[in-house]
Amino acid sequence: MTNNIFKTKQQYLQFRKAFAKAAQAGTLRAEHFIFLNLVRGLPYHRGFTPITSTNKLSNGADICGGLDRGVKSLRYAVHSSRDARGADLKRFLAPFEEAGDDLVTAAITQLLQELDNTKDNVLDKHETYYSYFGIGRKIAQKMVSGDLKPKNYQEFIEIKLEIENAQ
Repeated sequence: MTNNIFKTKQQYLQFRKAFAKAAQAGTLRAEHFIFLNLVRGLPYHRGFTPITSTNKLSNGADICGGLDRGVKSLRYAVHSSRDARGADLKRFLAPFEEAGDDLVTAAITQLLQELDNTKDNVLDKHETYYSYFGIGRKIAQKMVSGDLKPKNYQEFIEIKLEIENAQ
């Protein structure tokens, strides 16, 4: 996502200050960190680690649960931003409104709308992998049997591609 919303460095620094204040207050959720990654031009999944617990994988856990729920919530906020009144947008903006900076919340809303209008929206391409069926089950079995512990989402995707290429 290209960011041309923050016209000056000062605006971007205001956003980062509001983000830091919300983080210190403990009001941010996974979707906020995914959004920060997108604003910073980083892969949206940066900072999220797949589940590696043998018990959880054997019992059907969502392998990338935090990331999956965050992407889902951010998608809702993006779609809710179309009319700027949706409940999901209000829930997403709440931590930033506590900072009391209307410019930041307006810029965030505009960024969400820009993300909604992006043809190659990375959020729409995100896949959820459950360890109890489909390719997710095969990935979980390989992780358990091979004692594989991916440190990040990219290593997890490499395991997925290895399984797909073996078929």
